[in-house]
Amino acid sequence: MIRWTYRISWLLAGLLMAGCNFFGTAPAEGGGANNETLSAQITAIGATATIESERMMVTIEAAETAMRRAEQESTRIASTLMALGTPDVSVVEITPIVPTPQINPPGGSGPAFPTRAIVPTSAGARANITLAPPTPELVQLETAEPTPPAANAGAASSILSNLTMSPAVGADDCPVNARNAFTSADESIYISALARGLNTNNQVSTRWYREGTEVISYDWSPDSFIQEACIWFFISPQDVAFTPGNWRVELYIDGGLVGQALTFTISE
Repeated sequence: MIRWTYRISWLLAGLLMAGCNFFGTAPAEGGGANNETLSAQITAIGATATIESERMMVTIEAAETAMRRAEQESTRIASTLMALGTPDVSVVEITPIVPTPQINPPGGSGPAFPTRAIVPTSAGARANITLAPPTPELVQLETAEPTPPAANAGAASSILSNLTMSPAVGADDCPVNARNAFTSADESIYISALARGLNTNNQVSTRWYREGTEVISYDWSPDSFIQEACIWFFISPQDVAFTPGNWRVELYIDGGLVGQALTFTISE
């Protein structure tokens, strides 16, 4: 385009010179040849300008054609995406992500902390807030006393042993006059056991049966740790009728049967 402008300028200069020669004195010898040369140059410049103009028109038409093709291709892609179920998202609904710059803490040492950009949703100015490094906080953990593990079925016999039936217990809680035959006139019937390492979180239970039918049961947990001491359970006529027949009692710790059930009889 600049080259074409230069050539038009030369054409105008030539026309001015020709006018001066027309109204001035007669040309000197050889002036006719110069005029012919200038006319030839003017003709060449006009032809060149025409060619450049045609080339520009062709270029503009090609650009417009490319733009129409791009629009058609964009329409085809959008139609394909909609057919596949892709939602149509408008460009104006896309919120640009503000880049997060990194700054160093005061002193120029240590890790860099990000700067959070606050972008107001309504009219207003943007502002940056520097996130201060977190201050470590010393947390004092409470230490609780370890809870002794509950006994399982396999360890039941190691905690409770020496199961014994008796009509009474002594001052040491151990059985007195051990036996397995009782009468309906007895005031109580005891089952005792020797405890080794019985904890407050252990649950000890007894189940009492007459002729294979459970008639009563008890659950108990100690108030303190028991080591090498007797424990006991008992039944009385006030709790259950001492009906003559075949009886048995089972001792459990934390759901595990201790040894085997103890059988006993009650007679008239």
